[in-house]
Amino acid sequence: QKGGSLSEPCITVPRLRFGNKLAINNTQIKDEKTGADPSSSSSPSSPSLLLDTLRFKSHARLINHKTNGNAKTFVDLSRVNERQLDTIKNVHSLIPHFCWSPQVEHHQSLFKVNHYLGTWEAFSHRNDARDSVGRGKNIYDKFANLDYSTDDTITHWYKGFVEKEGEEVVDALLQGASAIVKKKN
Repeated sequence: QKGGSLSEPCITVPRLRFGNKLAINNTQIKDEKTGADPSSSSSPSSPSLLLDTLRFKSHARLINHKTNGNAKTFVDLSRVNERQLDTIKNVHSLIPHFCWSPQVEHHQSLFKVNHYLGTWEAFSHRNDARDSVGRGKNIYDKFANLDYSTDDTITHWYKGFVEKEGEEVVDALLQGASAIVKKKN
């Protein structure tokens, strides 16, 4: 099967879409410095509350491929020639000869890609190629209320990061995280 075997230069990876529901009932999302609920402040004192991976934990159903969207692909570039790179059409099927976009099941994959919708402010201010296909409120609203289940799997890194590096270093590294950058006209 193309896109799933380690003998191929391409590995297909399932993705999981997360909505915009703040995980305010989870103690991990409380402001570590003040203990405050992050929804009550537009500028929380803890940089961790600016990270989508810690703020948003509600997601679509794993097997809902329509909502989660096409799988992504990882490519070992040392195993393809330059001419094959000219055939790249999109991130879901980088090199059609090796990579295709099956709907890989989460339990069949070592890797997974989490897609975080984030806040409307962040979503609507992204400056990227997707602007041409529309990034309107209707697209945002379509995925905003995903709430099939919650997942804390990715959140555990933060506590260990703070313990290893120290609060001051972490605060400095996360300074400006999630800052909204004005679009260039």
